[in-house]
Amino acid sequence: MSESARDQRLEAVESRLALRELLSRYAYAVDNRDIDALAELFAEDASFGTRNGSFAVHGRAAIAAEFRAQLGNMGPSFHYIHDHILDLDPSDPDRAKGVATAHAEVRRQDGLWQTAIRYHDNYVRQHGRWRFQARELAFLYYVRAPGDSWGDPDRRVIDRRGAVPADWPEQLPSWKAFHGGA
Repeated sequence: MSESARDQRLEAVESRLALRELLSRYAYAVDNRDIDALAELFAEDASFGTRNGSFAVHGRAAIAAEFRAQLGNMGPSFHYIHDHILDLDPSDPDRAKGVATAHAEVRRQDGLWQTAIRYHDNYVRQHGRWRFQARELAFLYYVRAPGDSWGDPDRRVIDRRGAVPADWPEQLPSWKAFHGGA
């Protein structure tokens, strides 16, 4: 194998790892309500929306505003990314497309909800960093979950003391700042 071919393979592996981390950073930032970190994951001229058309926004500032609006009425959430099918653009090493499967548990004002999501993504590498160029959410379901202990911060019941405060997200500085706390 030539040195050039090895370099191309190494770059592809590094890109795949960086794109997988991009997905993880997205889930982490959403759950922590870290809107600044979340916005930085998108290209300046990115688009973000849903397949069913319930929302569609363009540009990093509009995406941040959409997250503020949607997450502002929610309690804790937990997003977890599953599989990631990724196609690197063979003609442009700074572009890729992918589909990521995920689930989320979301505490809304009206109770606990569960959802299964497919994220259809276009990625772009800018200044050495991978970002979302376009992100579209498609839902298999978004349904009320059975039971609801998420509305109470004392939702951890794993020891002899009974219900005690959860370890996160309410204690995180980004969560407190987002919800107007100290």
